[in-house]
Amino acid sequence: MALALRALRLRLRVHLQLLLRCAGHIQRKGGANGGDESEFAASNFYRADSTPRTYASMKLRVQDLSLAYDRAGVRQRVLDGLAFELDTGSSLALFGPSGSGKTSLLNVIAGLLRPDAGKVLLWLADGDPLDMASADEAARTRVRRAHLGIVFQFFNLIPTLTLRENCLLPLELNGLPRNSEAVDSALQALGLADKANAFPDQLSGGEQQRVAVLRALAHKPSLVLADEPTGNLDAKNSQAVADLLWRSVEEAGSSLLIATHSAMLAERADRVLKMDSL
Repeated sequence: MALALRALRLRLRVHLQLLLRCAGHIQRKGGANGGDESEFAASNFYRADSTPRTYASMKLRVQDLSLAYDRAGVRQRVLDGLAFELDTGSSLALFGPSGSGKTSLLNVIAGLLRPDAGKVLLWLADGDPLDMASADEAARTRVRRAHLGIVFQFFNLIPTLTLRENCLLPLELNGLPRNSEAVDSALQALGLADKANAFPDQLSGGEQQRVAVLRALAHKPSLVLADEPTGNLDAKNSQAVADLLWRSVEEAGSSLLIATHSAMLAERADRVLKMDSL
C-alpha cells in the first residue's frame, strides 16, 4: 500500500509540473466579484504564458477603490472609496479585525478580483503605471508571476510537491536559477531543514505557513502581499517569520503590504492603515 501511494504521488507531481509549464493555473474560488473574504484565492498566480521581466522596485497607488458583495440578496460594501500610496521599498500594515476588507483589498491589488470602482496603479521600472483594476488577464498574470510575492492566508501549497520544490517553483516559472542552497538555508533558519523533502500534508499548519512565506519571497519580488502571515504561528515562530519578511524586503529593496490583526506585526511597518468593518 505504501509503495502504491508513493507511486501515485510521483505521478501526480509529474502531471502537475507539466500542467504548470503548459500555462495551466489554479482555479480560484467564486466569480469575478463573488470571492470569499476569508480566502486569498490562488487564481492564475502560477501561469507561465510568457517570458517575464523582473525589476527590483515598485510603487503602488490605490485610488477611490470600492467593492461590494451580494450576500443573501443584500449588497454589502467591503471597500468604500479607499485611497493610499505605498512608496518603493517601504512597508504598510493593513490593521483591522476579520471582515474589515483586508483580504479583499489584497485580492484586488493582486488583480485576482475586480473592484466596482477605482484604480490600482503599479509603477514598474519601465515607465507608465499599470492599472491592475482594468488590465486584461494576460497583463495581470505577468505582473503577478514576475513582480508579486503573495503569502496566502490558507497557504495554497502544492500538495504533490515537497517543501523545497514548493519554494523553488516561483524561480522555475520565472526562468530564474534554481538556488536550492539558498532555499535550504532559509528552511534551516525557520526550523524546517529536516523537512525539506516532506510534503505539505505531513506538516502542521504553522509549518505550512512558514513555507508559504519562503515561497513568496523566493524570486525576490518587487511587491510582497502578505495576508495574515503569522496568523497560525506561536510567538516564537511569528517573530522568526516577521524577521524573515522584513529582512528579505529590505535586502531586495521590495515594498511590503501586510494584512494583519496583530499589533506587534503592525508596529514593524513604516505606516499603518486602520481598516474597520463597513
